[in-house]
Amino acid sequence: CYETISKHSKNLNICDNIPSTEFSYGTCLKNIALNSKKPNICDTIIGKQHDECYLEIVLEYGDKKLCNKMNDEINTQKCDFYDEVPSKCSETTWICYLESAIESSNYKICYWIDSVNSKFGCFRDIAMKLNEPSICDEILFSNTYREDYAPEARALCKQDVSSGTTSSLFNR
Repeated sequence: CYETISKHSKNLNICDNIPSTEFSYGTCLKNIALNSKKPNICDTIIGKQHDECYLEIVLEYGDKKLCNKMNDEINTQKCDFYDEVPSKCSETTWICYLESAIESSNYKICYWIDSVNSKFGCFRDIAMKLNEPSICDEILFSNTYREDYAPEARALCKQDVSSGTTSSLFNR
């Protein structure tokens, strides 16, 4: 209830009615930060929602200086390249990001894809299209567990570029 109210409010006190350990507490703070145009509220959010708060403010108001406040490298990359994402793509349509990245040969759009295998395919397909294996070095994944796959993904990407074949990161 309070989370819903926060979507239309600038009153930070609304969030005090939600236990700080709940996910909706971070969402409430993010909504207030967006509505009040006060990005410093994002600093009070813990975990993954901290970066999401800053990213949404950057997308809404275009203040790229806020990218430096993010904790996760992949979120920083997404933030730095937010203006390269086609306006036709909403934040949740990774297939739009994939198609736009490959069509425009702009690997920076690949950072917006959350799926490990799809992100890998995005970087690889652009590297193959441009015959530029160094693009494979740009592959990053968004959390520690997934980042363990990055060295293997980079090597497989380069192998695919040099051989002209396409591999799946997980189906081998």
